[in-house]
Amino acid sequence: MDVEPGASAKQRQSALSVATRVGLGLAVVLLLAAGLGAFVEAQQSHLAGDWALHTLKVLGQVRVLLGDLTEAESGQRGFLLTGTDAYLAPYQRGVKAIPGDVARLRELTRDNPTQHARVAALAPLVSQRLDELREAVELRRSQGDGPALDVARDDRGKQTMDQLRTALGEFQDEENQLLKERLAERARRNGRTLKLIGATAAGAVLVGGLSLVGREEDARRRRRAETARRESEERLGTVLRSIGDAVIATDVAGRVVFMNPVAEALTGWLEAAAHGRALEDVFRIVNEETRAPVENPVARVLRSGAVVGLANHTILLARNGREIPIDDSGAPIRDPARGVLGVVLVFRDVSARKQAETEHARLVRAQAAREEAEAANRAKDEFLALLSHELRSPLSAIMGWVALVKRRLLDTAQLERAVDIIERNARQQVLLIDDILDVSRIRAGTMALVHEAVDLGAVVQSCVESIRPLALAKRVDVTLSLTPLPGYVRGDGRRLRQALGNVATNALKFTPSGGRIDIIMTTEGATAIIAVADTGIGIDAEFLPHVFERCRQADTSSARTNGGLGLGLYIVKHLVELHGGSVEAESAGKGRGARFVLRLPLQPTALLLPAGRPQLREGNDHDLRGMTILVVEDDADTREAAYLALESSGARVHAARSARQALELLARTRPDAIVSDVGLPGEDGYALMARVRRDAPDIVAVALTGFASPTDRTRSAEAGFDEHLVKPVDPDRLIQTLAEVLRRRGGALAT
Repeated sequence: MDVEPGASAKQRQSALSVATRVGLGLAVVLLLAAGLGAFVEAQQSHLAGDWALHTLKVLGQVRVLLGDLTEAESGQRGFLLTGTDAYLAPYQRGVKAIPGDVARLRELTRDNPTQHARVAALAPLVSQRLDELREAVELRRSQGDGPALDVARDDRGKQTMDQLRTALGEFQDEENQLLKERLAERARRNGRTLKLIGATAAGAVLVGGLSLVGREEDARRRRRAETARRESEERLGTVLRSIGDAVIATDVAGRVVFMNPVAEALTGWLEAAAHGRALEDVFRIVNEETRAPVENPVARVLRSGAVVGLANHTILLARNGREIPIDDSGAPIRDPARGVLGVVLVFRDVSARKQAETEHARLVRAQAAREEAEAANRAKDEFLALLSHELRSPLSAIMGWVALVKRRLLDTAQLERAVDIIERNARQQVLLIDDILDVSRIRAGTMALVHEAVDLGAVVQSCVESIRPLALAKRVDVTLSLTPLPGYVRGDGRRLRQALGNVATNALKFTPSGGRIDIIMTTEGATAIIAVADTGIGIDAEFLPHVFERCRQADTSSARTNGGLGLGLYIVKHLVELHGGSVEAESAGKGRGARFVLRLPLQPTALLLPAGRPQLREGNDHDLRGMTILVVEDDADTREAAYLALESSGARVHAARSARQALELLARTRPDAIVSDVGLPGEDGYALMARVRRDAPDIVAVALTGFASPTDRTRSAEAGFDEHLVKPVDPDRLIQTLAEVLRRRGGALAT
């Protein structure tokens, strides 16, 4: 309002009064508008938060449905493969829970027509999959494993499950998008609420400032202005008390000047008691993980002059001892003329949100665990199927040729061929079993090495000579290049031969006729390097990092051309590492061959030569003439085979089928040596040896058993056995072992 220069004091005062009233009116209007806007934004923020929690529940229910479907499938597959009712427990749990899962998902999506329609479309697929599972289970019960496995192999179930996973994936994508939008909306609403609260607080300060302008008015006008200010502050307090979030305002010194009821409930302080106190007394916050105090938000706001967020994982320590997880922000209360007047804090209890996040994380972990278990079950099933095939193949050849021998349909040449085939396939089965036992020892950490000085060159030559006959038969050229080593490898020669033999055999297996294998031994400082390179089928780049993993093969189909359990290279890696070395595989890709490089540490010859090692007297290892040997074995076939083998070497042989019978024969025959099984009926081989050693401490004793662990070997030695042979044992090896032990113990073998 303009006033003439010559106007009276009364006119100027009147003009000032009008301006004051206008300013106050505008401030009140702005204050009410800002407060109302803050209230609306706070309500919308809570609504967006509720919708976000609802979306998390929907996503959690989808994972529960997938988990129950997976559990039902895993249980059904286990029952189909084994016929064992124990596998039906997870299947029955899943089948029982799945209809309820679909019903809960349908109920949770009533607010969303699109998702509700998707659930309606899912229901027939779920019912169809359950019917397929039940059909296979009933077929297994009624008609055995044949028809049921046909149903299991039929890709109808896979097609249905793929459709389900696709539909549920689309469903999850939609819900994840909704969750993202709702969280973003909540963040936007929170920001607007905070700004409006700051504006409201600034407006209140402005109202108070404008009320001072009318000091020169008369008492009536001052009372009227004071009344307007109080009404404005009451409206501000009403607005702030109506907000669903907790609000605390402080002055510039950090003393509490306002608390709404939500803040009172969370902090445990009444506004009257907290008024004028330092914020640190009322608003005590610590880090959830470290329990260290969090910096006073007022200090941060005043220092930065901007809106700041509280630290993540913040806990409010209420006056009554409660610990409440909170989040949100602090902002300065500004006045255009006087600057920052104080700080407003807006915070909320996020216990429900954290619980939902924790539950969501738990569901994610549970789903991951289910998927991992399912993958482990698939791997186990695949390995068992592969093991069954690999064991049955040589067994089929053995049984087929044995049948031909029994029918006496073979001439002399064919009979010799039958014996060779039976022996080769029996040895193949032994190798498979040895590989499985070695893997078990590796995983249990019980793989033991015999440490001695090993001539690595001799090991390499021995391995090459062992594969030459097979290479010649396959028309694969094998070349060998050896560089003299400046030392020896300290380790187990037998295990090193096994490792290198596995690599060489692997190269021969995957090299076609007309190919070549190059084996080169060189040195690099104090390290021996053995490279085995072939011109075979090569290794795909994607499979190369997994070549040394247990039970991993590039081709696992039933139409694969190369057999095996996928354990050989896994064993190689661990045997080489037990010797302090390393092994790596290289390949330029499929059809371009492969190269395996073994590195083993060398030690100077002087440090490795064993001192005082007993030397065996040379002689005929297959000659036991003049010796009396007692064979103790409860299995009739094994007992007869050992009896005939030892008798063919010139020994006098007695046989017993139990420890009691062995002790009776021992008293009558006084044998030079005992070959005994450990697992005998009644009294076992360990107990037998304890009694034998009391009566005949000098007798030679060899354990012949199927127990092959390091613990079993240790127990045999402690019981008094001189050697521990693991079944099946080649007759020549049994005779040679007896001869060596008899020489070592001072026995006089006939010449």
